[in-house]
Amino acid sequence: AYMHICASVLSSPSSSATSPLSDGYGTPGAAKRVDDLFLDLQDGYNLIALLEVLSGETLPREKGFTRFHRIQNVQYCLDFLKTKKIKTVNIRPEDIVEGNPKLTLGLIWTIILHFQVSASWQQKVAEAAAASAA
Repeated sequence: AYMHICASVLSSPSSSATSPLSDGYGTPGAAKRVDDLFLDLQDGYNLIALLEVLSGETLPREKGFTRFHRIQNVQYCLDFLKTKKIKTVNIRPEDIVEGNPKLTLGLIWTIILHFQVSASWQQKVAEAAAASAA
């Protein structure tokens, strides 16, 4: 049995080649779409786009479709998470490229938790600052 998770992130028509929502090849306005989580994250492009949107930073990417390029793209994501002090214990790029369901879900869950907690923390800090200013 396969778990299908659908989501899409669409870029605006005015996005540039360096937009986090471009397709990795500089195509402005390209959409990132995930129909099957385990298959669509294997090349690393959607994972890079997700992290770029969530962080507001630009990540490097390999522009190719060989196994080497896929592994390198996922490695860029794991390295980025490591620089943010986000632990990805026992997740190797090969695991994501091979579509390992448990480790792919573990990686996505880790990203969700980190960025949800980050957003929640920032909101609480902003509310505390507003309360102390009043």
